[in-house]
Formats: sequence, C-alpha cells, structure tokens
Amino acid sequence: MINCMQARNTLIHSISHYRIVYACVFLLLISRPSWALPITFEFTGTINVPILSNGIWIEPTYTTHPEWSGNLVRGSVVFRLDEASPSWLNNTNFSQYSGEYPGWMTFNITQPDSTILDIPGSAAPIPTPILEGNDAYADLHYLWEPWYENPYSRFYAQRTLDNKLTYPQLSMSLELSSLGESAASLISSANYNEVMIQPQFANHGNIGYVSYYTAPNEGYEYTFRIDSLNRVTDVPEPKGLTLILLAIGIYAIARLRGVG
Repeated sequence: MINCMQARNTLIHSISHYRIVYACVFLLLISRPSWALPITFEFTGTINVPILSNGIWIEPTYTTHPEWSGNLVRGSVVFRLDEASPSWLNNTNFSQYSGEYPGWMTFNITQPDSTILDIPGSAAPIPTPILEGNDAYADLHYLWEPWYENPYSRFYAQRTLDNKLTYPQLSMSLELSSLGESAASLISSANYNEVMIQPQFANHGNIGYVSYYTAPNEGYEYTFRIDSLNRVTDVPEPKGLTLILLAIGIYAIARLRGVG
C-alpha cells in the first residue's frame, strides 16, 4: 500500500513538474516577439547649407524657411525589418528592404522652431496613394562593386506618404554614400544590427531631405547636411523582460521541486 501511495505521489509530482515546464516554455514563446526589436538611428544635421550630391557640393535649391539656414535639426529613423520585404539579393555586402503600404519605417524630426514632425505620423490621404505614394525603402551597401569601378558604401532610407492630389503630402530621406578608399570608413558593414556610420567620410552623397505639407503652401520643405548618424542600442521592452523573468522563475521552482 505504501509503495502504491508513493508511486501515486511520484506520478502527480511528475505531472505537476511537466505542467510547470510547459507553462515556462509557453511564456517564453509568447514573449518572443519583443525580442524582434526595432532598430533606431539618431541623426543631427545643418539646414540649408551645401549638400553633397554625386560627388559635388551644391547649394540648396528650395526651402520654405530660409531663415533657418545654418540651424540644427535632430531626429531619428526607426526600422522594423521583420515587417519589411527583404531583397533576394541580400548578402554580407548588401542589405535592401522595401514595402508598399508599410508601417515598418518611421521618421521623427525636431526642427529649429521646436516643432516635431512624424513621418508618416498620420492617416493616408484620400484617395489612397498608389504605386510609390505610400512606401518605405532602405538599403545598406558596404564595399559594393558591381556597378562601380571602385568600392561603394551607402546608407539610404526614405519614407513617403503622398498621393499628389490631396493632403497630407509627406516625405523624408537620408543618404550618405562614398566611393573609393573612404567607402571602408563611412560604413562598417551591411548589417543594420551592428553597422557604425561616420558621415565625415561621405565623398559621394550627404543629403537629408524633408517635405511635410498639410495643405497648399502650408508646411515645411528643406534639405540639410547630415552631421551625425548613430545606431541606438535597444533593450527589450518591459513586457518582454517581465515575461522572461517570470518564465525563468517558474523554471527555477520546477527544478527545486524536482530536486525535492
């Protein structure tokens, strides 16, 4: 009788143990999306000064706020690459992502008058934009040579929300590129999760562009020289951390019970 009771208790104990382990695994799985962290780059720039295009420094062609010339802007661009469409050409030297009607790329910029622009940041204009009217595109080239005689490196990101008919009409882009020896110093890799970028080594392109209109002749449009572009190290979201810690705690309890 004693042996039967012991066997019964052992069975119940084992079932409880596995239930706890399964609960632990389940919690880890539902917390998994928080590990697919967005990638954020923060930037600064100087408005309405010469910009570098195709290797030539040129004067700004148009601006809605000439009085801002020489003033600074700062902002960020956020990528959620797990929601974008990667190019089939992606490799260790080239990474490209795109997508129409996307939510995977957003811009935020603080202007000299302290206004903050979010792009897209609003409902799409009606009628719904078609073709490239509501899209996002980004690429990283690192010492990429197929179309150039010299090594080529580039960081490029663009977000557009514009049907050319009604408002809002929003667009923003960042481009840094370099040819030749400077290409190895401008960008450290084609991996968004680890790339380091040094704008002072751009010798082919250095352009930031903002176009933000909420009505005819009401809004902002200008170019800026990109002075800094730094990848921000993200940390897991609080919810994800809580679930992970809870799962670890449950697993630890299960192990202790198993030992007992």
